[in-house]
Amino acid sequence: MAMIRENSSVPSQLRTYGDVATRAMLRETKLNGGTTVSLETFKVPAKTDGYFVGKATGWNGEPIETVIIPEDAFTLESLRQAFGRMYADHLTREQITDSMPIVGGYMGTWTDAGLVFIDAVNWTADYSEAVTWGLERGELAIYDVAANGSLDLEPIRAAQRELISA
Repeated sequence: MAMIRENSSVPSQLRTYGDVATRAMLRETKLNGGTTVSLETFKVPAKTDGYFVGKATGWNGEPIETVIIPEDAFTLESLRQAFGRMYADHLTREQITDSMPIVGGYMGTWTDAGLVFIDAVNWTADYSEAVTWGLERGELAIYDVAANGSLDLEPIRAAQRELISA
């Protein structure tokens, strides 16, 4: 049997560590309804406070679109495809060429109504900044690390609408 060489544009750190990260993400999402992984370490970040906010922007300043997978189709393969595409959206050409880690980049999963959402996310320690980002990005909620739960942004939107109409 002949060996077939593949010319892959996937950065070496993704090939090396991405498999470990996606396996952990799959397990944690199925067990706990979601998780977040650092794109610098490919591990769940050791954060004890602050907030994660979805729809982070990529190297070109454009929001990285959320990938939505039905729970019954959420497999290691479907997660790997989404992870690889979203990871590449985070990178600049220099980072791809040099296989540099993405400092401050995160990817998260969460489940709702039979669907798994895979998001490029940002972390901030500041509540006001997290709420501002969430509202600007059209997010339904932000994730509060210390409380280990989501904060619904709809009451804040409703209060803003009320102030504007008054």
